[in-house]
Amino acid sequence: SHERLMRPLTANQKRTVARPTKTPTSNLVDIPVQLIHDLNKNWFLYPGQAEVAKAVFADGKRLVFLQCGRKYGKTTVMLYCLVRWALTHPNAQVYWFAPKAKQAREIVWESQRLQTFVPKKYVTKIKNTEMRVVFFNGSFVKLDGSDEYEQYRGIEPDAAGYDELKDFDHRFDTSFRPNLGPKKAPLIVAGTPPRNDVSPGEMKFHALAEEAKRRKDGFYKECA
Repeated sequence: SHERLMRPLTANQKRTVARPTKTPTSNLVDIPVQLIHDLNKNWFLYPGQAEVAKAVFADGKRLVFLQCGRKYGKTTVMLYCLVRWALTHPNAQVYWFAPKAKQAREIVWESQRLQTFVPKKYVTKIKNTEMRVVFFNGSFVKLDGSDEYEQYRGIEPDAAGYDELKDFDHRFDTSFRPNLGPKKAPLIVAGTPPRNDVSPGEMKFHALAEEAKRRKDGFYKECA
């Protein structure tokens, strides 16, 4: 089970490069096969993780919910989906949120995970202060925390991800999620199994999990 993480491939590891999945055509120009190949060539999606990408790109699910243990690689598969969305949708505004902005910087930004996710030829700007990577097509992926919820009223994102929702500021989702409506933006939510308490974060975690199970455009996956 410890080998199920999505991880960079070694030069000697033999595999077949994943074929591009069918992507919704809304707000989309022709996608060079090379772009998807370049995104996939250094990362290997295990079957359970590939289900998530399929839900987003082939099935058009707008609420994708993952309840997974720490060995699943939830943060990386979420970043994969968000970066791929940005690369394949010109001028897209894409956001990944941790519970706190400090965690976003420590967990993802300082480790260079986002900045080096794709070859440099696709990156035009790296804005350290904003934790934002801008791509060749005008799209960007920005990292932040739920504690900055006041800054996100009224924006119109094209895709977003919540990592460890149960630890979010309980005011964040109420402020942010209505912003997804204008562009029918997908939301990917991930978290480790809840602690079964009655905190606002736990209650929101359970509510969104049930919503994902119920909605026709929802996808729910529970894994070890």
